[in-house]
Amino acid sequence: MATYSASKAYVRNLSEAVAVELEGTGVRLCAICPGAVATEFFEVAGRTFKTTTVPSGADSPDTIAAAGLEALFAGKHLSLPVAKDHVNAFFMRFLPRGFVMKMAGKEMGLEKSGGKD
Repeated sequence: MATYSASKAYVRNLSEAVAVELEGTGVRLCAICPGAVATEFFEVAGRTFKTTTVPSGADSPDTIAAAGLEALFAGKHLSLPVAKDHVNAFFMRFLPRGFVMKMAGKEMGLEKSGGKD
């Protein structure tokens, strides 16, 4: 989970910084930050859920792509493609980071490996 979270943060921050550097050059960059997307990602990763290999509430790739392109052409540097992603991002700011990390680990199906909380 640590590597996954760190890489997502890196890509988001790098993308936003490069997007600012590209302003005025005619080149646009928009980081798309979706929640779960209904692809074979989870199956390939060996993840299964109660009834499927795709988590409930996963958005379609077409929905994510359309929202990402709309954000790109609107000149945005960051896209949270669907409303629930905006809600999640908003409320996560007010929750203790430890709680957020535990919930993310639970969502990813990680077992506690020991150590102190």
